[in-house]
Amino acid sequence: FDYIIIDTPPSIEFFTINALTTSDLAIVPTQCDYLSTHGVDQVLNIIDLIRRKTNPVIKARVLVTMYDEAATASRMIFTKLKNLHPERLYQTIIPRDERLREAQIMSMPVINYDQKSISGLEYMALAREIIGTSSRNR
Repeated sequence: FDYIIIDTPPSIEFFTINALTTSDLAIVPTQCDYLSTHGVDQVLNIIDLIRRKTNPVIKARVLVTMYDEAATASRMIFTKLKNLHPERLYQTIIPRDERLREAQIMSMPVINYDQKSISGLEYMALAREIIGTSSRNR
């Protein structure tokens, strides 16, 4: 396989450590709110420790989700993340989108639920960004 996605729990436990030890890339998603972004530094520090101790090839990237451009708090938090982690932040930003919540209720991928949903289109853009970045690093 070229890509294997392992969705781990948000806590750092045995399974998560094993997944990070065997991965080339860790994507750290964070909702665009204060409490969610507060843990990003902790997770990145753990990934950096794993890089030094057991997995020298792992890279870590941060994905901003639930972004609300109209909300001042979202813009402030995004600016903070951009300043703290400019080289790790994906260009793609997943916006807050009611269609995504509806798709979750229907147990469907958002892009199948509504092909024009902004979050679905941004997730497709993220996939292209990940593929483009990883193919340049091979």
